Amino acid sequence: MKFGDGKQDISDFWREYYRELGLPVPLNQAGTNPSQLATSPLLECKERNLHDSDFFNPTRLTRQPFFGELIRYLDQHDDVILREIKTQFPDVAVDKLMEEYIKAGLILRENKRYHLNLPMLESLDSLELDQEIFVREDSPIYQALLDQSFETELRNQTNAAILVEKTDFARTKMTLSNYFYKVKYQYPLTEKQQELYDILGDVNPEYALKYMTTFLLKFLKKDQLMQKRRDIFVDSLVVLGYIVQNEDGKYELAVDFDKERLTFYLA
Repeated sequence: MKFGDGKQDISDFWREYYRELGLPVPLNQAGTNPSQLATSPLLECKERNLHDSDFFNPTRLTRQPFFGELIRYLDQHDDVILREIKTQFPDVAVDKLMEEYIKAGLILRENKRYHLNLPMLESLDSLELDQEIFVREDSPIYQALLDQSFETELRNQTNAAILVEKTDFARTKMTLSNYFYKVKYQYPLTEKQQELYDILGDVNPEYALKYMTTFLLKFLKKDQLMQKRRDIFVDSLVVLGYIVQNEDGKYELAVDFDKERLTFYLA
């Protein structure tokens, strides 16, 4: 193996690197670059590396682009020292961020080496919606997590109407609660949720609920409703599946409605 830089047999970088490891530089010893090994047709992938899709509901700390890049890097490399991380990410304030990750318990530092310390999901017991979760897609519990169902409620200050909606843990299902949640935290929208965003944009939830529920409560007295002028909140209720427009252009309720409790159920 060679460690020169064209001027020295051992470059300053590699000299410092192995000094921090407490090892002599293995100059001229048998070996190869890991990236060269990775291209060998004799290798078979046994485990997938961490992806962004392996964690849900990231916080301010874990949604930083550097965090995603860092965990993938540490997932693929062992016994990493700080100098290696700084070399890999030269444009990042590594020292400050690493201390934050260590303080949060996400990265472990031992003997000047850095390792992942993510609290990987092992059980669905006491799982709560919107909880920050780390889980590998190829783990047995991953599909079970996606199959979990939760119930959300939306209320407003204008009237007593309640919107009860069912959702998956990833909040990919088309519900108003999921839409408000993803827009609030600037999480990626599904294609269907993007359709709703094109109508509502970053609307104030209380403002939207006022007009949506006011329209829905009209079904207390009528089975069909007319809307003469185009209304973005009525359009949104159609996209969400709360109402449908019949052949006569009138709107009909498409969800269960408990008139005593003024509760609408979107399954």
